[in-house]
Amino acid sequence: MTVQKVKGFKVTDSRRTKMVGVAAKSFRELLTKCCIKFDVKKRNVKLVLLDGTLVENEDYFQTLPNQSVLLIQSPGEQNVAQNFLHTLFSTLCPPGAELIYSTLQLINVDLLRSGAAVQKFFDHNVKEKLRQLNRIVNAGEEEENRTGLSERSEDPDWFMGLETNARTKEAFMFKRSQERIRGYLYKSRSDIRKSPPYVSSDLVRSIIESVFAEFTVLLKQDDYLGRYFDRSKEEALCDERGEFLCRGAWNQEHCTRLTLHRINPYQSREARIVFSTWNLDHW
Repeated sequence: MTVQKVKGFKVTDSRRTKMVGVAAKSFRELLTKCCIKFDVKKRNVKLVLLDGTLVENEDYFQTLPNQSVLLIQSPGEQNVAQNFLHTLFSTLCPPGAELIYSTLQLINVDLLRSGAAVQKFFDHNVKEKLRQLNRIVNAGEEEENRTGLSERSEDPDWFMGLETNARTKEAFMFKRSQERIRGYLYKSRSDIRKSPPYVSSDLVRSIIESVFAEFTVLLKQDDYLGRYFDRSKEEALCDERGEFLCRGAWNQEHCTRLTLHRINPYQSREARIVFSTWNLDHW
């Protein structure tokens, strides 16, 4: 029997009135504790990630990293800070809005604690703050020299803040690719299960569940495509140094902004954090 490991989460409400720490072994336990701490009824309450992804079952719960930030939402509530930031960055710098906005979510969680704190953050030196964030993906010569390092002992700063037994960057990125693929699988299944054809037709449900069952078997057999982020593998999506290029929108042959949409998570801890929010087909 597998013993489930306790995970720690940071949970806040839609208006960021408070943020609390919650430890749980399962999705059910997490949801119950969150409802108690925020004094809300469990019925129709949702737990979502900062990017809006719904966390709704045990399978997806198990893919979440320790110390993930979650929002607890009641029916009709919106992610106030998320909407504000997204609108602001889309206005100031449309080409990089998604990248910089996602970076803020991960490296400056404090500013997301309340709607007021978000607005205060942008009261002064907006352009300078954007320039500082942009430097994350345009690292200097020192970080470039560390890109080729692999072992934890060679570049300990890269592993700072990670709860992992991985001894190399490649091993860690292999696992991150697996987590990303599992996340895609669970989110796709979750979204399709809400569609009218699925809800209303037994036949459609049967076919879709059969397809997802087959997908799951194939992915397990192929190690959930962990090699996609491992620069040492022949089928990696990056080059031998670990640099990824945006492949463009799903309906385009290539990215129209290649200068901006490139990143090497092997380069530095900051680049690794940014890459965790990166979509290979964003536009």
